[in-house]
Amino acid sequence: MTSRSVLLHALVLLVALMASAHAASSFIFDMDAAVEEECFLENLDARSSQNKLLFRFEILEPTTYDAVDVAIRSPTGRIVESWNKTTRAHTSQAVRESGVYHFCFSKLPASSRRITVSYAFDFLSVGSRIMTGKPTKMAFVEFSLAGVSKGLVGEKTRIMLSFSVEYTSQLSMDMTLSHVKGGLKHPMSWESMEHHVESFQASILQGARAETGGILSFDVTDLVSDTLRAGGQSLAFSVQCDEDASARLSGMVGSPVDHWPIITYEEIGLHVMVEIAAFKTRVWDLKGQLSSILQNERSSRNVAESANSSVFSMNIIVNLVLVAMGVAQVFYVRKLLGSGY
Repeated sequence: MTSRSVLLHALVLLVALMASAHAASSFIFDMDAAVEEECFLENLDARSSQNKLLFRFEILEPTTYDAVDVAIRSPTGRIVESWNKTTRAHTSQAVRESGVYHFCFSKLPASSRRITVSYAFDFLSVGSRIMTGKPTKMAFVEFSLAGVSKGLVGEKTRIMLSFSVEYTSQLSMDMTLSHVKGGLKHPMSWESMEHHVESFQASILQGARAETGGILSFDVTDLVSDTLRAGGQSLAFSVQCDEDASARLSGMVGSPVDHWPIITYEEIGLHVMVEIAAFKTRVWDLKGQLSSILQNERSSRNVAESANSSVFSMNIIVNLVLVAMGVAQVFYVRKLLGSGY
């Protein structure tokens, strides 16, 4: 590797670190007796499908008994993540909404007068959106490619199909994306789509994990590129899950625009930036796990010290009782001897 390429990589790392430092927040705050809920605001610019919200908190004082309710709310009021009666937690969530996010802490009844909490936040976004498409029809989902130039798709362009997940019947579940060859048939019915319903497994493009309140993303770069080169004017997809599970995805009716299904054309930039973002996410998760380990170790040590203190105090009390009994017996014997027994 030449000195010039080494310098380039160093500059890229420096820029990435500076950008992440600018976006990060880390501090300690107190929740006093008069405060029932404390909220902090973070303004996020979700400019691509590869956005990660990183958040970690922990009760520092008092170290036992107290807990808090915590919730992360999106700009449209959706619950991104929440915890009940928790002393510490961490998360890394994919988000798609831009705007002000609320991080709210609530004290529980009978909590201590003052609770000291540590707060750590970071936001990672790789690449930038250069074009966004919304579906022209909903049933399955169909996007128009009319007017999209083949030159828009370059070597560093990634095309992502994204859905907002409103509900999943399981904590985490697998969902798959299939290409509806030939497009949607109208009028839409199970009979008109019978061929696809019976053979969708043969046209599955890829799978992804879905969670309630999360984002479901699929990379459709190759399929869109091939369709544009062939002169295609639209693409249709179906999303399905296992027979023993169910999910609800946001559509175009009754949902904020930020939660509509969208297809995005994104310039991902240098591959090293993607690797840095993935590395930072793993480090964040590792910090959260280490914090949990340290907290458990601290709690175990406090319990052991409390038990040792109790045993020591009990030993002192027992010894004092034995000494008192011995002294009492001596006086009793002397009294008997003095009375001439």
